[in-house]
Amino acid sequence: MRKIAFGIMALILALSMLVPASSYSPNISTGDIFRFDGQVFADEGDSDGISLAELPAKENPKLDSQLNQMVASQNQRQMAVMAQENSFELVEDNIRVIVECLPGQVSSIVQAASDLGIVETSHRDSLQVVVPVSRLTALADTPGIQLVRMPMQPMFSATSEGTDVIGSTTWNAAGYTGEGVKVAILDGGFTGYADLLGTDLPSLVTTQSFYAGGDIEGDTVHGTACAEILYDIAPDAEFYLVNFGTRVEMGNAVDWLIAQGVDVISCSVGWPIGGPGDGTGPICEMVDAAHAAGIVWAQAIGNSAERHWQGSFVDTDGDKLHQFSGTDETNTISVNYESPIVVALKWDDTWGTSSNDYDLLLFDNNGVIVAASTATQDGDDDPWEGLYYEATYSGDYSIGIGNFEAQEAVNFHLYSYYHDLEYAVAAGSYA
Repeated sequence: MRKIAFGIMALILALSMLVPASSYSPNISTGDIFRFDGQVFADEGDSDGISLAELPAKENPKLDSQLNQMVASQNQRQMAVMAQENSFELVEDNIRVIVECLPGQVSSIVQAASDLGIVETSHRDSLQVVVPVSRLTALADTPGIQLVRMPMQPMFSATSEGTDVIGSTTWNAAGYTGEGVKVAILDGGFTGYADLLGTDLPSLVTTQSFYAGGDIEGDTVHGTACAEILYDIAPDAEFYLVNFGTRVEMGNAVDWLIAQGVDVISCSVGWPIGGPGDGTGPICEMVDAAHAAGIVWAQAIGNSAERHWQGSFVDTDGDKLHQFSGTDETNTISVNYESPIVVALKWDDTWGTSSNDYDLLLFDNNGVIVAASTATQDGDDDPWEGLYYEATYSGDYSIGIGNFEAQEAVNFHLYSYYHDLEYAVAAGSYA
């Protein structure tokens, strides 16, 4: 049994390898504008010059910048536009958020959060809550809460039906087919999987959804594709298809798989800002828990070489905007109309103690900021920013890094989830 399991585990492991705002003032031009927490959103109108020096100060430091924008807006139409552009799950006035609690404070915060909204689930020091936008400030001001934020998006890694490349057919011919091995595919969704049962997938599979936004199919075919590949590799294994939508849901999914006694967890999902990248943090703790239970964790890596940049902050002209190359202060991506733009930034401060406040900016092809992540880092925060935006045209957008209030030129990791970067650094990309 262990010989068969080890062979399949080795193959799966091989497969996984395949598969202040007032400080900066760039020269930009925009039409009429409305402002939300350090961002400028262009509207139709005559062109006027504007400096980022005019932008307001940051708001509640216990709300991420996207939620601060929602709180600041009293206009339902604007909130609806923001929800669409930033992929908010906004139903009437309710929004799904993650509440990060200080150690040992979850139980007391559950009651307070229940008085303000609906607590969907929890995992360790995090809660997942649906709450009216009008109550976000009250939630953030609850004692024991470190941060209330939008759910992070996982990064789905590339898949490839490369069974011949990794030699799995040879292993199968030698008798290593996965018989007696429980293999779990942990992913964001398994759209269309039922139509493949008995053909490209086993006739019987065990499914379990931890996704609050839907069922096991979720809204992506990615998990289905990964399961098809693993079925080619281990046709006699027992398959578990498990999905999630947030980090909190993923933690509960891993705990459930441990309880099921699975032998292997295959996870082709990355979290660029799920931790500092040194083997610590919430995601790594999930992997450690699985490993301690005797589970082999097969993780996709190495798929972001062209969508990652790493380097230290450079600002030779003193305008508080990072220079990626020479005097170029943006990193350009080419995007199709209505495509999601997801960008994540983290830097090498110790997590939970960052006092270097950097911001993540997204410019359109006219140099107008259309989205930004402007969370506060003032000494007790994690060093990351992340944004989501839906492209309103086909063409170029540009990513920028601003120094809001930082004393050190830190080292950054910048990820573009879906688009190659103009300036890319493969080293250190990991995801």
